[in-house]
Amino acid sequence: MAFIEKKLNQYGVVDITKNTWTYKRWYTSDWPDDSNWNLVSDGQPVKVAHYGAYSGSTGPQGITAEMVLYTPKTPMESLKGKIVVFRTAPHPKPPLNEKYKKWFTLNDYEYRNETDDFPPLFTQVPPSDSVSYDVWWQLRQTVLVYRVLNKAQAAGGIVVFDMGYDRLAGLYSFPVMPQYNVPNLYVDRVSGKKVLQDAKAGKQATLKLLAKVESTETYQLIGYLPGRHYGTAQDEKVLLTSHTDGPAVLQDNGALGLLGIVAYFSHFPQSVRPRTLMLSLDTEQPDVDRQCR
Repeated sequence: MAFIEKKLNQYGVVDITKNTWTYKRWYTSDWPDDSNWNLVSDGQPVKVAHYGAYSGSTGPQGITAEMVLYTPKTPMESLKGKIVVFRTAPHPKPPLNEKYKKWFTLNDYEYRNETDDFPPLFTQVPPSDSVSYDVWWQLRQTVLVYRVLNKAQAAGGIVVFDMGYDRLAGLYSFPVMPQYNVPNLYVDRVSGKKVLQDAKAGKQATLKLLAKVESTETYQLIGYLPGRHYGTAQDEKVLLTSHTDGPAVLQDNGALGLLGIVAYFSHFPQSVRPRTLMLSLDTEQPDVDRQCR
């Protein structure tokens, strides 16, 4: 954001405003630094890929409890005080319901011109092409994890993803749940084999997740590249908006895209720019979505 603001100033953006507020930021060590999170299952260390964001914290010794494998038929009362193990489901089999088709298939393309190179619209994506969408499908299942762990008053949670370690390592939780106090960790399909076996057998595990909470300031950045009528009643504005909470590489670097637009129009004198470009860089995607709608 400091880089963006510096460049906006260079391109002639004026009246830059930071709409600031504070929130409680939860954080721990980030991959590849796993010094604050680890797992031991039935006495054996397990390779952990990442953690459940905002899922509380353990003491330095971690929490030790019996593991239990969750299924939709598991009685909720049997999970209390246990370390609950979840297994994410891969792509559902056809027929696909409307929600899945809407959110988790390749249903749109920018500049689609080589139709033969793409799967049919609104259909299940072949496994060879579905790497990123399979990730989203599985990550969304952590909403169920959050609900179950809280409702059951579990001691902790472990999520076994149907992914390789290199794909899962460092993968941040999405969506991010409100802060809760049931620490959970993410393991890949290889490490997860032992965890699943141990959970089925009711073995004990020790889960450690050390995290801190601090008051942090964040902000929305607003600014204007003036058009010829800027500051008058005749001014018209074109709103350029994007969210800045990342992961930017996966989400098309929206803020940098808007910076490119401003850079282009900055080459024209203000006197020939018919409208003002208003930038609204939001820290949270849903707010931007609402603005766009």
